[in-house]
Amino acid sequence: MRVKDGDDDRFSASTADPELGSFRLEPMQGGTEYETRAKAISKTRDTKWTAWLPVTTPAFKLQPDMLADETWQAITDDANAAAAALDDQLVLDKIAPLEGAVRRDLEIRDVQSFHAAEALGVIGDKVLWMLTKLSEIDGRMADAGIYQDPDTGTVRIYGVEAEAERISTAEIRLSAAEASITLSATQAWVNQQISNAVLDPSQIPVVGDLQLRVNQVEADLDAAEAAIALKATQTEVDGMDARLSSAEVDIDAAQEAITLKVDQADFDAAESRLSTAEVQIGTLDGPAITQSVSDVRNLHDQMALQDVATLEQLLLAYEQREALKTQIAYATQDIRARVDDDRSATAAITASLGVAIENSVALIESEKLVRASGDAALASSIDALEVRLDGDIAAQAAASSALTTRVSTAEGAITSHSQSLISLEARLDSAEAGISGQATAQSQLDARVTSAEGVIISHGQSLISLDSRLDDAEGNAAGQATALSQLDTRVSDAEGAVSSQATAITQLQSDVGDNSTSIQQTMQTVDGVMGEFTLRIDNNGHVAGMVVRSDLDDEGEPASEIAFQADKFAIVSADGAQKRSPFVVYTEDTMVGGILVPEGVYIRKAAIRDGSIGNAEIAGSLESPDYAEDANGIPTEGVKIDFKNNALKVAGAVFSRPMVLAQGSFTAPGQIGDGARWAFVNTGIRVGKLDVWQAQRFALAAAASVTTTGTAPGGMDPNNTFWTLNTSIQPGARWNGFGGANPDPAASWSKDPAALVNPHWASGSDQRVFLAIDLEAQGGVYFNNPKIEWTVFQVT
Repeated sequence: MRVKDGDDDRFSASTADPELGSFRLEPMQGGTEYETRAKAISKTRDTKWTAWLPVTTPAFKLQPDMLADETWQAITDDANAAAAALDDQLVLDKIAPLEGAVRRDLEIRDVQSFHAAEALGVIGDKVLWMLTKLSEIDGRMADAGIYQDPDTGTVRIYGVEAEAERISTAEIRLSAAEASITLSATQAWVNQQISNAVLDPSQIPVVGDLQLRVNQVEADLDAAEAAIALKATQTEVDGMDARLSSAEVDIDAAQEAITLKVDQADFDAAESRLSTAEVQIGTLDGPAITQSVSDVRNLHDQMALQDVATLEQLLLAYEQREALKTQIAYATQDIRARVDDDRSATAAITASLGVAIENSVALIESEKLVRASGDAALASSIDALEVRLDGDIAAQAAASSALTTRVSTAEGAITSHSQSLISLEARLDSAEAGISGQATAQSQLDARVTSAEGVIISHGQSLISLDSRLDDAEGNAAGQATALSQLDTRVSDAEGAVSSQATAITQLQSDVGDNSTSIQQTMQTVDGVMGEFTLRIDNNGHVAGMVVRSDLDDEGEPASEIAFQADKFAIVSADGAQKRSPFVVYTEDTMVGGILVPEGVYIRKAAIRDGSIGNAEIAGSLESPDYAEDANGIPTEGVKIDFKNNALKVAGAVFSRPMVLAQGSFTAPGQIGDGARWAFVNTGIRVGKLDVWQAQRFALAAAASVTTTGTAPGGMDPNNTFWTLNTSIQPGARWNGFGGANPDPAASWSKDPAALVNPHWASGSDQRVFLAIDLEAQGGVYFNNPKIEWTVFQVT
C-alpha cells in the first residue's frame, strides 16, 4: 500500500488464508486515496506483483453532528479552562521574562522594549527636555501627553515635535484588556519642494530637487497572542529616485516561531531593484529553519522628466511603465527535524538556487531526507539542475539524480533496497529552421535483497537508455535513434533450493520517416546449466538473426544448438583477406550479379569423408579420388560420372539393385501331379492396358516353387524322382479390368492379393500382370493340396 501522489513510502502485510475472500489492513487514514497491489507468495517459484490499483478509504472520522449538545458543552467548558490556564502560564513563563529582556531605542534604527514604568519615565524625560527647549527654537512646536480611554482602559503616552521640515512622533500604548504593549516612533523630513509640489504643475516643470524621508520604528508585545513584533522602515524619495528599507522581527510563542526579514527596494526612472533576506525559525511541527535571500532588478523604459511634475505623477509613472529586462537571483535553504508520537523520526534539508538574466535562466534544486521508524529506515538524496535560453533559437538542458536507500521489515518480511537514478536531457528549438532536436540519457541502478517466509531473493539491475530525436515544424519525428542496455542478476533460496539467473539485453533502433531498423541482443544464463545468446535484426519487418543455446538434454547431459535466420549465410577468413567464401547458403532465390541463384547451399570446394545426399544436381562431373583412364578414355581405376556429356565410366564395376517387384502364394486343392497348370495367377501388379504386353522400356521375369512335401506310390525313388514349376509372364488383359463391375474372378489365384504394387512406369492401374505356372514331374511324384509361392522380378 502507498498514498497516491505521495512519496514512495510503502507498507505491506500478508495473509495465509486467502479463502476468506477479504483481508483487513489497519490502521489507515480515513477519506484518503491510496494505491494497492498484491501477489501470491510461493516457496517454489517466482511470482509477480499486480498493477497498482486505486482505492479510497471511507471517511470514518468523528463528525461534529455526531456529538450531542451536552457533549459540546462539556468540551467547551474544558477548553475554556485549559485556555485560561495556558494564558496564565504563558504570561508567567513567556511575557513576563520578555518584558524585562526586550529594549527599544527611540532613535531611527535601534529597537528596544521597556517595561511600562521604565518607558513612561523615559518619555517623561524626553517631553521635559522638549519643553525646556521650546523657547529656544524658532518656528518649533512640541507637545506631549498621557491619555487614558475610560471605556477600554487603554493608556496612551505620546510625544510630538515639529520644525519647519521635520516631524517626529513617539507613542506608547498599554492595553490591559488586550494584554498588549505597542511602541512606535516616526520621523518624517520633507524639504521645501513638498509645498511647491502641490502647486500648479505648470509653474514647476521639473521636480529634481524634491526630497522626502520617512523613518518609522514599531514594537508590538501581545500577551494574548504570545507574540512580539519588531519593525523598522525607512522611505526616501529624492527627485527621480526612491528607496524603501524594512527590517522586521516576529516572535510568536503560541506558534513557537521566529521570523527575521530585511527588505530594500530601490527604483529610479529606468531601474527598480528589490533585495530581500529572510530567516524563519519554528518548532511547532518540529524544529525548522528556513533561510531565503533574493535580489530582483528590473530595467524599464526611460521617462521624460518634463512629463513628471508632481509626486503623485511620479509614483503613477512607476506603476504604469513596462519592464524591458528582468534580472533575478535567489537562494533558499530549509532545514527540518521531527520525532512524532508514532516513534517516527524525520530530518530533511532542501535548497534552491536560481538566477535569471533576461531570457537566460539557471536553476538548482536539492533535497536530502532521512527517516527512521521502529521497522523501517530511509535515506534519499535528490538533485535537479536546469538551464534554458529563450529566443529565436531556444535551448534547454536539465539533469537530475536521485539516490535512495531503504531497509524495512513487516510481518517477518525484510527488505533492503538501494537505488540510483540519473536523468539528462537537452533540447533545442529553431523557429527559423522549423525543426527541434531533443536528446535524453537515463541511467538506473537497483539493488534489492528480500527475505519472506523462508525465501531469500537477491536482485541487481542496471538500466541505461539513450534517445535522440529531431522533429519537423508539424511535430512529426523527422529522425530518431534510441539505445537501451539492461543488466539483470537474481539469486534466490527457497527452502534450500538455490536458483541463479543473469540477463543482459542491448537494443538499438533508428527511424527516419517511415523506415525503421532495430537490433536486439540478449544473453542469459540460468542456474549454471543453461546459456543462451540471441541476436535479432528487424529491418522494416524483414528479420534476420541467430540463436546459440546450450542446455541439458532429456538425459541430463549438456547439449548445444545454433540456429540462423537470414536470406544468405557465408563464412569468410578471420582476417578478411580471403575474398571468397568457402560456402554460401541462400534461403530463397536471389539475384547475384544479374543471375538468378536458386535457394540452397553453394560450396566452392569441399572434402567430405562420410556423407549422405538425398537429392543432388551436379552440373560438371563427379569422380573418385583414384579415378584414371587410358589414352582411349577407357577407365582403369575408380569411377567418374560426367553429367555434362552424359557418360558413366567405371573400372571393374558391379551393379546390383533390389529387383523383386512382387511376391505371393496360393494353395491348389486336391492331389496335384505332373502336367498340372495354373493360368492367370494375379500378381497384384497394377498396370494399364498398354503395359500388359511388356513391349516397352521394362521387362519382367518370374519364378515359382512348391513348398509342400511331395510323395509317390511305393515311395520316392531317390535316383529318378524330379519336379519343377515352369513360370512365365502371361501377356493378356482381363475383360473389363479390375475396376469394372466384376472385380472378383472365380479362381482364388486370379483374385487380387492382399498387397498391390504400383510400379512407377505403369500407364494405368485397371489391369494386372498375370503368371502362367506349369508343374512338370517324373517318378510318379505328386502333392496333396500343395502351396505354390511365386516372385516377379523387374529387369532393366
